[in-house]
Amino acid sequence: MELKNDAVLIAEYIKRHSEEEAWPEIRAGIRSVGILEMEIYILGTNTVMIVETPLDFDWDTAMAKLATLPKQREWEAYMAELQN
Repeated sequence: MELKNDAVLIAEYIKRHSEEEAWPEIRAGIRSVGILEMEIYILGTNTVMIVETPLDFDWDTAMAKLATLPKQREWEAYMAELQN
């Protein structure tokens, strides 16, 4: 995924994903679909997400389920203003 090329917005993206700012419902939702750990790295405006999952993890099924969780759509809209 690519972030908008604006240092202030990139800093905001990092802040929103911090321990203090990230919504607990989003973290719980990620875990509920089977993701054990998730890390996001930023290089310039590019982000890379690394996820740890069980061996039998099905990405498409998990993302479809995640999309139905109550706060997920709101979180994605909240983050979209920072992304291309």
